[in-house]
Amino acid sequence: GSRVRVVQCDNCVQDEQLLREPRDVEAYLDAFELKGRGGTDFRPVFDRIDELVEGDEITDMAGVVYFTDGQGEFPDHAPVYDVAFVFVDKLGPAPSWATSVLAYSDELARDGT
Repeated sequence: GSRVRVVQCDNCVQDEQLLREPRDVEAYLDAFELKGRGGTDFRPVFDRIDELVEGDEITDMAGVVYFTDGQGEFPDHAPVYDVAFVFVDKLGPAPSWATSVLAYSDELARDGT
């Protein structure tokens, strides 16, 4: 089955949750609390992913979807998997090896408000 790992990071990994079932997603969103908020460094997330891949916790990885404002320190090289940086309401900087996606906050609202 599919799995989604949600990692919150500012300058270090602040929280990590593995979601396996649709009910896991609902429970996560219901209890969601934003952690961190300062000194963004993207590299710890990619380091954590590399660690999980090397430890065989992640196999057959599809890619990374990273919600961000783009303000922070990016890895110097492209990972071996696809990466999309999702910007809300305004595109920000992203490395040339990544895909940039623009999303609008009104489209991301869970309750349509």
